[in-house]
Amino acid sequence: MADRPVAVEPVDETPLVRRFRLYSISVVVLGLLAALLVSWWLPPTTHTNLVWTGVLLIAGFLVAEQLAINVDVRSGVSWSISFTEIPLAIGLFVAPFELVLLAHVVAGVSTLIIRGVHDRVLYNAGVLILEISTAFAVLHAFNLGLDGFGPPWAGVFVGAFAAPPPKPYTGLLRGFGSA
Repeated sequence: MADRPVAVEPVDETPLVRRFRLYSISVVVLGLLAALLVSWWLPPTTHTNLVWTGVLLIAGFLVAEQLAINVDVRSGVSWSISFTEIPLAIGLFVAPFELVLLAHVVAGVSTLIIRGVHDRVLYNAGVLILEISTAFAVLHAFNLGLDGFGPPWAGVFVGAFAAPPPKPYTGLLRGFGSA
């Protein structure tokens, strides 16, 4: 008689875990909606042959994530201070929105998986999407407001510094930090 497979015992989820999962899904949906709206709003780009740009942006985001500083706020909750604004600013100058978004999400999610922070991947993926969407939306709005006047780097500067706020704001809305 064949051995029966061992049944996997269901994980006893607390209401807190279920609420955080639901909240994480809502952050991802909000991020995807923001990304779609920003992609629709931005003017079309005619960039070609962006393979090396994408690879270098992923490498830049990975290095920035490895240099991140983790601050424990309380037990189980920590904030990461990373230097992703540097590759983000480069991406704002040289790459289309979709490529920078893909590079940032691939690097950020990969870093979380390597660090073993599996329970926060979904939440952080949504926040990463919101960060890049915010940066490109602010860049485009700022450039529209300048109407061709001013230095071209001013919009990149403002866009890069507008990117980080979604992370603490989404964490504060729910009372959870990100790893």
